[in-house]
Amino acid sequence: GPGDELRISLWGKLNADYVVRVDREGKIIIPQVGALNISGLTFSDAKASLEKEFSRYYIASEVKMNISMGALRTTRVFVVGKARRPGSYTLSSLSTLVNALFAAGGPSKSGTMRDIQVKRDGKTIVSFDLYDLLIKGDKTKDIRLMPEDVIFIPPTGPLAGISGDVRTPAIYELKGDLDIAGLIELAGGLNDIAFKGRFQIERIENGKGGVSEANLEDPAMRKMQVQQGDIVQIYTVSQDRR
Repeated sequence: GPGDELRISLWGKLNADYVVRVDREGKIIIPQVGALNISGLTFSDAKASLEKEFSRYYIASEVKMNISMGALRTTRVFVVGKARRPGSYTLSSLSTLVNALFAAGGPSKSGTMRDIQVKRDGKTIVSFDLYDLLIKGDKTKDIRLMPEDVIFIPPTGPLAGISGDVRTPAIYELKGDLDIAGLIELAGGLNDIAFKGRFQIERIENGKGGVSEANLEDPAMRKMQVQQGDIVQIYTVSQDRR
C-alpha cells in the first residue's frame, strides 16, 4: 500500500539497484520500465507482477532479479476497554491483532481473554479467543489490522478455579458450556500423581457455599457443568492411601 518500500536488485547483463516507494495512487516508478500499479497486492503477487514486467525488456537467463521489502508504512489503531495500557498505537502496516495486544500489554486483570473484538467501520469483524493462542497455539483468527481499527476488550466473563494435581492449576475464564472434564483439559490435564477416584468442588448456590466430593472416573461426574465461582480440587494418590 501507499508508503511501503520495495528494494529491487538486478545483476547479470544489467546491474542496478532501485529503492522505490508506493505513492498515494498505489504506483511505483522504475527507470526504463515506467509506472506500475501494485497497491493492494500481496508481496508475492507484487513480486510476480514485477518479474513479468521486467521480462518484457530483459531475458530472464541474462538478467537476474531479487525483490525484498524495505521500510514499511505505519498504521494507527486504537486499543480500548479493559487493556493494561489502552490508547492509540502506531504499528507496522503488517501488524496483526496479536501484535497490537502485545503492544498494549494484553487484557488487564478485569479484561476478558476470550472475546477480544476488532471493530472496523462500526462493525465487529472478528472475535478473538486468546486461549486458542495461549493453550492451543491457534492463530487462525489473528487478522491483519487496517488504519483506524478499534480493538475492544470487554470485562472478563465468568471465572472458575482448579487446583491440586493438574499440570496448570489456575483461575480460568469460562466460555459457553464447560464440564469438569473440559476444565481439566484447560488446565493441561491431570499430572502423573493425580488420584482419579476423588475430586472436590466448592460451589456457591443461593448465596451459600458448599463443598461436595465425587468420583472423577464416573462419566456423569466428568460431564457435570462448571459454574461461575466453582473451585475444583484434584487430590494426589498419596493423600488417599489410608
